[in-house]
Order: sequence, then structure tokens, then C-alpha cells
Amino acid sequence: MAYRYKIEIEVDEKKIKTENNFTFDEVCEKIRSIFAKQGIDEDKSSNNVLSFFSNKRDSNELAKFGVAEKDLIDKQNGILVYLKKIIWYDTLHGAESKEDVLEVAKRHNVI
Repeated sequence: MAYRYKIEIEVDEKKIKTENNFTFDEVCEKIRSIFAKQGIDEDKSSNNVLSFFSNKRDSNELAKFGVAEKDLIDKQNGILVYLKKIIWYDTLHGAESKEDVLEVAKRHNVI
């Protein structure tokens, strides 16, 4: 799949089962709703990884992903503890770049 922006979220199904606060499907649905609110399409998701992408070139598209990322790491939504990885990809400057959003947020004491 060619994309301009893409994000993959790895969900910790084992932790969800252990803590028993949500079901795996409930966590995945919360994630999907975060991206749906921004009009961001889901790519082929598999097992414990949900993937969302965009090929749009309008100036608001990057901001939409930023809002979705902010909502993912918001402790108020209750799902942050069940996310193993949030990997951000973009091809904005002609080459693919990749970044672990959770690692960056931890490094900067955001979460």
C-alpha cells in the first residue's frame, strides 16, 4: 500500500485479558473510533496490530494524525496501558521515515 502517512498500533492482548477491564474488541473499537473521528482510513489490520493510512495531500491531514496520536496517548481514554507500540511512518520528504510515538512520548515525559 502506497501512503503518505501511516500509523500502526500494536495492542497488548495478554495484558487486556490479565487486567480484565476491557475486551480486546473494545480496545480495538476505541482505537478505530479515534481515527474515524478524524476521517482516517483503516488499512489491513492483522492480529494485534491496527493500521491506519492516508494518501491525502491537503494541509490538514498531518494535523488529523496528530490529533489521533494525542487521543491515543491520553490517559483519560483508558487504553494507553494496553498499547505496546505506536509506529508512525511518513513519506513526506520522498523517503520513508519511521518513529515509535510511545518511545518519543516517554522520552519527553509526555506519558
